[in-house]
Amino acid sequence: MLAAHTTNEIEENFILKTFRHVLRLPFSYFTQRPSGSIARQIDQSDQMAPLYAAITQEVWSELFTATTIIIVMLSVNLELSLVVLVAVVIYLLVTLDMTRHLEAHLEDYYALWDDVSGRIQEVVGGIRTVRTRGNEDYEGERTAAIVHNAFRTYLLRRKVETRYTLVQNLLIYGSKGLVLGVGGMRALQHQLTPGDVVMFMAYLDRIYSPVHNLTGLYSALQRQVVSLLRAFRLLDVPEEGGAGRKPFSVRDGRVEFRDVEFRYREDRAVLRGVNFTLEPGQVTALIGPSGAGKTTIADLVIQLYTPQKGKILVDGEDLAGVDLNRWRKQIAVVSPEGAIFHDTLAQNIRYAHLDATDEEVRAAALKAGLGAAIDRLPEGLSTLLGEHGYELSLGERQRVLLARAFLANPKLLILDEATANLDFKTEAAIKRTLRELTRGRTTLIIAHRQSMMTDVDRVVAIRDGQVIEEGTPQALLGQQGYFFQMMSAQPPPAELRVH
Repeated sequence: MLAAHTTNEIEENFILKTFRHVLRLPFSYFTQRPSGSIARQIDQSDQMAPLYAAITQEVWSELFTATTIIIVMLSVNLELSLVVLVAVVIYLLVTLDMTRHLEAHLEDYYALWDDVSGRIQEVVGGIRTVRTRGNEDYEGERTAAIVHNAFRTYLLRRKVETRYTLVQNLLIYGSKGLVLGVGGMRALQHQLTPGDVVMFMAYLDRIYSPVHNLTGLYSALQRQVVSLLRAFRLLDVPEEGGAGRKPFSVRDGRVEFRDVEFRYREDRAVLRGVNFTLEPGQVTALIGPSGAGKTTIADLVIQLYTPQKGKILVDGEDLAGVDLNRWRKQIAVVSPEGAIFHDTLAQNIRYAHLDATDEEVRAAALKAGLGAAIDRLPEGLSTLLGEHGYELSLGERQRVLLARAFLANPKLLILDEATANLDFKTEAAIKRTLRELTRGRTTLIIAHRQSMMTDVDRVVAIRDGQVIEEGTPQALLGQQGYFFQMMSAQPPPAELRVH
């Protein structure tokens, strides 16, 4: 029990340490790897317990057994003992060679199973899209190809192992035959008694057991070490931010982009020399064609990425030197990509402020217009939501994100396509909620829709990673540029108001 408790504690601590470290890795690390693959690497930490148990319990007992048998055999007859030792040494060399062959491409082998896990998780996570398009057979075939490749590699490894096992068995039976032949001759010459020969045969059967177990342990340890190294490599990835960043509290909420350049890849600049300002307490709309870099700008404000050149200042403080966790807790983001977790509705709202009371959570939910949803759900705010919040309508999911923003009471609010994919009635209702949420708060609105341009103080238009227009809606309408074209694409709503 003591050993089990110790190994369990070691494994638990290591898994939690790895997971907590992964949560603090740069956002770019996650965009380049399937989430299933990362999860599998963290799961490799469960090899810690068997590795510890093998070293502390099995290896030493098997070594003791093999050593005792060899000492007894040497004390009886040196010649037969040497025959046995030579056979054992050859057996060990064959096993080591097999292990070397099997472990040479173990990393690639594990990567194949990472692909399998990542693929399955991706399909299950997108099951709604798979079902609505009737693509179950298509996804089954795609996944089958990946699984087939992994199992084909597994069978190739098994073939190699089988060939070496055949050689090992030949050595075992050959050494037994040799000991029986040499021992029989020495018995006929009266140099050994038949009992000595029988005893050697019995010990020969017993010595291969610990030797076989030790070589098997060696192979298992190799696999477990490789698995653990994959988890350790996660720990080697530098965490985001680094040491020496200072705590930062927003005073006015003035955000400035100064000559900001950013690229995801070296061969393509996404933002080039971007300059604009989000004025304190004002609502600024960021517009532009798809792919212009609008969401990238929002990600830079949140510091999910950092610019290669230029600065982003908040109240005159460069974000490159501030504590990111502290900074992000002063921001609220509402976008269609916001996650709804497999938890209660209340806890999903409380995600923005983990210490919030039940009364504060309910107040935020009602402000966001979730009253009807709370009444409809069987347990109200205590209802357990499925993954991605499938029990809720699209509009209700958006309202959950708005409720988080109300609860967070942020200094800076980012609305990234906050009403995308909603019908006009739902959008109109959510916009009324947004008016209250944005009042007196520095707000960045990213939108393609004309209807979201109401109640904005300033507009920044961006194209091909550069600011092409900036000013008040009234001024930009007079310039007849991109903003004018956007607002003229259809009759503007009666509620349009410019300052």
